[in-house]
Amino acid sequence: MNAWYMLAIYVGAILISLALCAVSLAVMIRGVVKKKSLGGRLAFLIAAGVVTAAVLLFTNSHATYYRFNDWIVSASTAQDIVKRYGEPDIDRYTPGKGGSLWYYIYTDNGPIMPDHLDHYYYIALDANGKVTEIMEDVRPGG
Repeated sequence: MNAWYMLAIYVGAILISLALCAVSLAVMIRGVVKKKSLGGRLAFLIAAGVVTAAVLLFTNSHATYYRFNDWIVSASTAQDIVKRYGEPDIDRYTPGKGGSLWYYIYTDNGPIMPDHLDHYYYIALDANGKVTEIMEDVRPGG
């Protein structure tokens, strides 16, 4: 899925969650002003808060691409990453020397200035197999 679409989905989910919180807060305030019971209103506010927290947690932990949890990847070794996500599409990692793992994520054929290149989830590793960098990148050489 194109990065533009993912960004739109992330922003949309955050805005919907925040709108839910705003609506539930307005309903709560209205209930307080009219001196009515807050039971159901409070439950709705808590549910909206939980949904908002879940959306924010997901969008922050999967900031590079939705299929890969950046927090887990950054705390993993090369072997852990391969075990969790499978064999990389491009493997340039040599134990003891470092390198990188590349997982294909999409080809940019988007509506706004597409580059028509394959995009990869790039994981740079040091000589000990620890992650040093995570980003979205294109194959070297274009």
